[in-house]
Amino acid sequence: MKALWRTVWVIVAVIVLGEVYLFYSGRLTRLFSPTPTHASVTTEERSNVQQLTQEELPVHVVTPPSFGQVVFPELRNSSAKQFALRVTVRRRGSNEQHEWLIELQPNQTLSLVRQGGWTFAGGDELELVQDGYRPRKVQLQ
Repeated sequence: MKALWRTVWVIVAVIVLGEVYLFYSGRLTRLFSPTPTHASVTTEERSNVQQLTQEELPVHVVTPPSFGQVVFPELRNSSAKQFALRVTVRRRGSNEQHEWLIELQPNQTLSLVRQGGWTFAGGDELELVQDGYRPRKVQLQ
């Protein structure tokens, strides 16, 4: 029984001494900090670098001439790839927004007329998001 307690005390002593060493060397605080102290790169800077390394999305928003406030945007895929785009539209001056997923075939042009029950108007902001590509934001006119 004494041998067991001696082993337990040796293990506790090793753990405590290890924590004291890590604390005074500064490694313990780095282990439990949300961002490493040696990395002076902020989340925003990391996001900017990530966006710069991503390709330009080969899907363009085209707005043919329209009459009045209603706009009829079209999405044009100028590549040989198929995309599953997340499309978000926001109405300027209000909190209205709508989001939906659109499958866009290679070299396809797709009209967004009344897509998902939304009537597009001049000033609406359209955002196209596809994994691996930089998001594209367009203000409709």
